[in-house]
This record gives sequence, structure tokens and C-alpha cells, in this order.
Amino acid sequence: MLHKARRLWPLWTKTLTPRWTLDLGALVDLPSGYWPANPSLTRVDGGYLASVRGLNYVYADPRRLVPTFTAGSDYHSVVRLLLLDDRLRPVRPLAALSDQLSGLEDLRLFQHQDRTFAVASAPRDGGCHMCLVELDLAHERATVTPLASPFGLRKEKNWCPYSDGEHIRFLYASAPRIVLRYVPGDTRLPLEADAARPPHTFLDSGSTPGQPLAGATVFVAHRRRVRMPQRDYVYASRLVALVPRDARVRRSPYFSLGPPTLQFISGLTLHDDDVVLAYGVRDREAWLAGLDRTRFFAALPLA
Repeated sequence: MLHKARRLWPLWTKTLTPRWTLDLGALVDLPSGYWPANPSLTRVDGGYLASVRGLNYVYADPRRLVPTFTAGSDYHSVVRLLLLDDRLRPVRPLAALSDQLSGLEDLRLFQHQDRTFAVASAPRDGGCHMCLVELDLAHERATVTPLASPFGLRKEKNWCPYSDGEHIRFLYASAPRIVLRYVPGDTRLPLEADAARPPHTFLDSGSTPGQPLAGATVFVAHRRRVRMPQRDYVYASRLVALVPRDARVRRSPYFSLGPPTLQFISGLTLHDDDVVLAYGVRDREAWLAGLDRTRFFAALPLA
């Protein structure tokens, strides 16, 4: 109950204004009744790889978050992968590769040892588990490896992947700090933790893959809260940084892109002098937003 009450506490957020945006949802073809949401972006040879989740429901009432299905009668997702050039202009869709990922939710794209990976959530028996996906872009083949919950939970979502150069790791939680390490062939995922077990719920949940920056690995996390007096749900985001040399977790103030809404930031990439954020809005839109890199980090100091 205390955790739910915290969603009503006042929360000040900084409003950031992108200097450009790109409607990724308009660049992909989705089945009838499916909506673009929760994109991701990673750099690949010659440009970028983008992903967009297509989902088959809408939220008619933002105060209750009860889905209205617009295709079928149960939750279902499709994936759309798209190559972009180094100026973020569309090159071509990867249709065959996308079809292999149907049913996966919220891909988070990242690079490890010059190979392209994603982590995603996969529905199973009324719950969901996480999986690691290696993407062979040249041959449009995907290798999907299920990952076990480190705590035996039947529902896992929002792991934030990153590469430390030697291993793939996942930021499972930032308060307390829980980091998982992937070892090929072992899905049990050894963990490094500041707690023997996770709390029942987290105030901040994972959003983006980690981005190396100035000796740290930087992520975006999100927090769901109830906005008063409207009594509707909105998301606030913040930067979270892992600093390996002292095992510290640093956090920025909360922020939103424009006025607070159901805005889920699912990608963080550096592009020229910009920070590029990939984000979904109300599970009905998928966007990229560019913000001046210097001003972005100055507005969101990590402490």
C-alpha cells in the first residue's frame, strides 16, 4: 500500500524540448488494428537499426489503463525492424527478420563485441519471461535465448542491457543495485546485488539499454505516477548511471519530453552532437527525439 501511495506524492519534473523529432511509427507497416509503440535504436555498420513494437490494443481511459483490443481478443505484439542511414533516413525494412520476432515485446537494441543484440519480454502462461536475441542483419536470422528469472518470478520485464566489453550485463534494478551477467550456455545469470532479494516493487523501473559515457554506463529509467487532480497515469523519466570504479548508482532529476504523459523512453543513443531518445506515447505512437548533448546532460546532472 505504501508503494501505491507514493505514486500520489508530488514529483517535480523538468520539461525538455527536443530540437527535432522523427515519427518512426509512420515509417513501418503494421497489420490492421495494430499501433506503433516503444521503439529502440542502435548504431550498426552504415547507419542505424530501429525497432518498433506493434500492439493490438489502446487505453480508452488513461485513469484505469484497461485495454480495448483493436485486433483479436488477447494481447499480441509484432516487431518491425528498419535500417536507417547515418542521417537517420529510412533505408529498408527487414521484413523476414521482423517476422521471426513476432510475439516479443519491447525490444531493446544494443551492441556487444561488434554484434547486434536485443533483449525482449516474451509472454508465457499468463506471465512473461525475458530473452536475449542475437540479430544477424546480413542473413536476416534471429537466435532467441530464454533467460531465467534470477528470483524465480513468473513475470519479468524491463531489464536494461549493456556491454562491459567482455560480458553482456543487465541492470535489473537501481535501488537496490542489482546487475545480472550473461554467460553463454548458462541462463541462470549470476548476479551482483546490494540486496539478497529485490523489493516487491520498484519506484523506478528500467527503460533503455546502457550507453557508455565518461567512465560510466548511463540508462534512462521511468517511474509511473498518478497526476493530480486529473487522476490519470503519467510517466516521469530520469537518468541512472553505473560507475564501476566505486559501484555507485547516480541519478538525475526527473524529466519529460514536453508535458508529462504516458511517455515511455525505450532507447538512448548518441548521434553527432545530439542525444537521441526513442520513445513511445500512450502505446499508440513511436518517435525519435534529438536533444543537444551538452544541454541535455547539463539539465540532468547525475548525483
